[in-house]
Amino acid sequence: MRAYERAFELVDLTVDSAKHSNFVKELLRWRELLAAAYIDKNYKEVRNNELLSILLTLNHEAYQTFHSMS
Repeated sequence: MRAYERAFELVDLTVDSAKHSNFVKELLRWRELLAAAYIDKNYKEVRNNELLSILLTLNHEAYQTFHSMS
């Protein structure tokens, strides 16, 4: 649960400092997915992996790096 709380903090800091409105919009959508996972009491590692994958696809370079390691 603390990892999710830290993720919220990092997202909020990023949103506050971001200059690209399209990026902010997508990041806030991702934050909604994170919130849904946070309030779901049934922990699922698969959901964490999905959230990571979605977050990485917001940045093309990160997406390419992630999939080259898989």
